[in-house]
Amino acid sequence: MSALVSIALFGWVPASLLAFAMLRPHRAVLVTTIGGWLFLPTAKLDLPGLPPYTKATAIALGLICGVLLIGRRGRSRFVFRLIDLPVIVLCLGSFLTSLSNDLGLYDGFSATFQKVVFWGVPYMFGRIYFTSAEHLRDLALGLVIGGIVYGVLCLYEIRMSPRLNLHVYGFLQHDWRQHKRYGGWRPLVFMHHGLMVALWMALTTIVAFWVWRCRIVTRIRRLPQALATMALAVTAVLCKSAGAWMALALGVGAYYLHENLRMRWVIVVMLLVFPVYVSVRIAGIVSTEQVEALAHHIFDAERVDSLVFRLAQEDPFVAWTLNRPLLGWGGHGRNWPVDLISGAETVDVVDAQWLTLFSKSGLVGLFSFCATFMAGPLLALRVVARLVRPDPLLRIMPVILCLPVGLFLIDSLFNGMPSPVYTLVAGALAGFGVTRPRSCKSNR
Repeated sequence: MSALVSIALFGWVPASLLAFAMLRPHRAVLVTTIGGWLFLPTAKLDLPGLPPYTKATAIALGLICGVLLIGRRGRSRFVFRLIDLPVIVLCLGSFLTSLSNDLGLYDGFSATFQKVVFWGVPYMFGRIYFTSAEHLRDLALGLVIGGIVYGVLCLYEIRMSPRLNLHVYGFLQHDWRQHKRYGGWRPLVFMHHGLMVALWMALTTIVAFWVWRCRIVTRIRRLPQALATMALAVTAVLCKSAGAWMALALGVGAYYLHENLRMRWVIVVMLLVFPVYVSVRIAGIVSTEQVEALAHHIFDAERVDSLVFRLAQEDPFVAWTLNRPLLGWGGHGRNWPVDLISGAETVDVVDAQWLTLFSKSGLVGLFSFCATFMAGPLLALRVVARLVRPDPLLRIMPVILCLPVGLFLIDSLFNGMPSPVYTLVAGALAGFGVTRPRSCKSNR
């Protein structure tokens, strides 16, 4: 790694202060969060006596220091609501997990700190600084602009191979052999894995498509929104990820069901996929063979093999975690299923985000994660449904931003590609829902 890694990670805090000094607060939050996640290196700096310093740490410190700089300007008056409880449980549950596994106070504080940095801080900044339809529109545009900028870098790596991180920061963040697909390259840019990049491009394409088709934005500077959407769609497809292709199809299909056929419930169904799937898998209602049989009707043989590989991880992880179902096993490899006779690990690798959460933090961590990402979108949709004759921006912006959250949750069933950006969106929808916009009369 080059010295630029440390310069970028530590320098993001003063860069964030500059953003807060120059921009409206909610836009500074967008620049700090999205910009940091897209362009900071995927590296860990070990500091004496402290948890690792990562890009998530740099983003969280940048946000906190920025707020200290601007004070109360631009933020809503925060009042604790029941909707905020899941993210608190998600963060503090790690401390209880460490204590229940006799891992010590330091481990508990360290695990809690990392959860607060990655999940808690972005959620609360979304909750506090995004409280209107105009704020949500800016958030959607921030996602689209981030997708456009990243799309250019993706196209470079699709042609030249994943090398930007190596050239800029002096290291390759993942095994390059996993990123050769279908006779070409899957881009990495500055993220941890090509699947993470593919999901990002797919979700930003979906937001761009909805914003264009709903006529929320017709141009970004001089770039027509239709052209931007098509360019994003082509890039998302070239990222060569079946999961991203599925997300893209679901997001575009949801538009026609929601807007043309007036099937408003389709967004709610999308949000419910995650809790329904993990519930039936933990309870053993749906077997691996049944999921595999369904996949054969949707994907090609290579993608089905990849899915089966992921599904094969679930059964032993679930069985092992059910020995400590409430708070899980904690970290340090304790969550890894082992053969009780030989002591050998029975699974080589784990991909799914929900399995990692369940095995490390138990049902408390898994369902607090689920509630953190579902509560805001469901509340925002409920508020909009109760409004009489809302203006187009107020009606559609919460719906648009529910899509990246719901599709991220679906992707978390098979991959582990979390991002503080999606947490920010979930918090923003919660903030919008809690303020209950009064620009239109309610049905009540």
